[in-house]
Amino acid sequence: KRQELRKKIFGTYRNQRIILHAGTLKGWHSFRPWVYETFDEYIRNINDVIKALESVPDLFLAIRFRPQEGISLEDLKSSLIQSNKYSVYIDGEFKDYLLASDLLLSYSSTTIEEALQNQIPVLQYDPDGKYEHIPSQELTATEKNNISATYSVMSESNLIPALLWWSKNHTENN
Repeated sequence: KRQELRKKIFGTYRNQRIILHAGTLKGWHSFRPWVYETFDEYIRNINDVIKALESVPDLFLAIRFRPQEGISLEDLKSSLIQSNKYSVYIDGEFKDYLLASDLLLSYSSTTIEEALQNQIPVLQYDPDGKYEHIPSQELTATEKNNISATYSVMSESNLIPALLWWSKNHTENN
């Protein structure tokens, strides 16, 4: 079933390790405590990941996006850097994307809890180091990293080393 989902959803990318990005973003007009990204943060953080993936082989970013007031699909696509390391998805059931993925990447979202319930590891990314939705194993270039169900990367400088470490060490075998 998982392989069928990967083939159906991700097509030619199905043989790569799939990182599913899902987040909850809020416009400046809404009440926004630290737990949500603004549109600007959302786009910046995704672009950070896209740039990092250029340095990590065999990883693909699937961006699950829900258009909303203030940011359309066209707005998002025109704001993201050009790369063949990602695609944006808006159709279909979120759970299918989740079950077909190897890692959920988010800043803050109930998708984190959903991933954990489905035994999909989670990477929380906040390059400003101000928020962590669930306390997690922080992946850094300078500390010993350990296998965990949840990881955090709290600076852009740790993103490439974290993705390289995760790709090498967090496999189905371990």
